[in-house]
Amino acid sequence: MKALARSLYWWPGVDRAIEEIARNCEICNSLRNDPPKVEPHEWEAAEVPFERVHIDYAGPFMNTYFFVFVDAFSKWPFVHIVKDITAKTTILKCKKIFSEFGVPKIMVMDNGRSFRSAEFVQFLKTNGITPKYTAPYHPATNGQAERFIQTMKNSLRKMLTDPTNRNLKLEDAL
Repeated sequence: MKALARSLYWWPGVDRAIEEIARNCEICNSLRNDPPKVEPHEWEAAEVPFERVHIDYAGPFMNTYFFVFVDAFSKWPFVHIVKDITAKTTILKCKKIFSEFGVPKIMVMDNGRSFRSAEFVQFLKTNGITPKYTAPYHPATNGQAERFIQTMKNSLRKMLTDPTNRNLKLEDAL
């Protein structure tokens, strides 16, 4: 664009003027490529079990939902098949895990309604858990849970031809 303009016209500051026109062009901006991705967030390594856990829901997958809970220190996954993804269900599954393994210090999750509900936020506060919410539309910031969900789905797809055996196959995959 600059070369074409210079071949026809010239004035002091022609390059800056063309750059300004291009920067403010509505059509050009609407068709521009997305900006480069930012560096992925690297979580500090957890030093003890249940210092930080990552949670998420997978589904609907194979006609159901899966509540996924992964410890950042050990990478140990907990998976529960659930009928819905409400705050109440999330709290019940968390309580079950807490009763056997203890309460985590930090919980990383996306901005889903069940995780942002007043009921769930109060549950975290009551248990002294610090919530960490991932950036909207950037699931990679909860990579621990997201990566496990990918692995789990791939394993179940390979193992499962009959959905009635879903619980047994999930146990085998875990």
